[in-house]
Amino acid sequence: MNGLLGRFKLIYYYFVSSERRKRTSFKNLLKHVFAKRCEGIAPHFSSLNFKDENYTHYYIKGFSRPFIFPNAVPYHNFSQVISEGMQPQHWHYYEVPSTKVDPGDVIVDCGSAEGFFAFKNLTIAKKIYLIEPLPVFCNSLRKNFSDNENIEILHVALADKKSKGSILLNEISPIASKIIPTENGIGTPVEITTIDSLFFDNNIKIDYLKADLEGFEEPMIQGALKTIKAYKPKIAITAYHIGQDANKLIDIITKEVPEYNYLLKGIEPHEGKAVMLHMWI
Repeated sequence: MNGLLGRFKLIYYYFVSSERRKRTSFKNLLKHVFAKRCEGIAPHFSSLNFKDENYTHYYIKGFSRPFIFPNAVPYHNFSQVISEGMQPQHWHYYEVPSTKVDPGDVIVDCGSAEGFFAFKNLTIAKKIYLIEPLPVFCNSLRKNFSDNENIEILHVALADKKSKGSILLNEISPIASKIIPTENGIGTPVEITTIDSLFFDNNIKIDYLKADLEGFEEPMIQGALKTIKAYKPKIAITAYHIGQDANKLIDIITKEVPEYNYLLKGIEPHEGKAVMLHMWI
């Protein structure tokens, strides 16, 4: 029922707001309204290779190497990743023509999770920095990319300043784990840092900034403004999480670099927010 209600809400949000109609064509809206559930889409692009105690290895359509996904994370999340990441028309797809990954790009993947964006661009990018705080995903990233010299995995969280934090692990659903300031030794310690500390301060030029941080996108951007101003990367950021304001992100970035163009894409069904923010020069 919630899925059906969400599809009706997409139509409602589309017709009550001209601003939302700018984010998607009616034809593309209908594709999302009548799309299969992600569990029904993923088998068109993936097939089981083998499964061991900790990981499932999948073949992905168009790729020769297997993609490894942690068994601790439900299949629904895998199918969601595949349905979003293998369909360019999907609102959650990170690339549009103006934010396409080009040969030789240096990518910073903030909140890389399972690493599917890196998996797809492994042979295109010159270097990919995978930034992920959750141990379940850091371990699977190492499993996926340990033999790739152009991949660097950074087990840190991102914010607007450097500090110490803790991960409150959710044993039932690891991806629902939360990062909080360090308090009384609760949780698993994690370093919190900034994009500027990692890249601008080390004179590392980046070409592409991708982020899906479950609502922490704004603090990450606040801690990345020197890097953005210096290197003017292509930017693709999720914009639909609770507490997010895509227009505020645009204002923060364009105040530093007025030349940026932007595109808001898609409609999320709960509040009608944009799904993705793309920015480029």
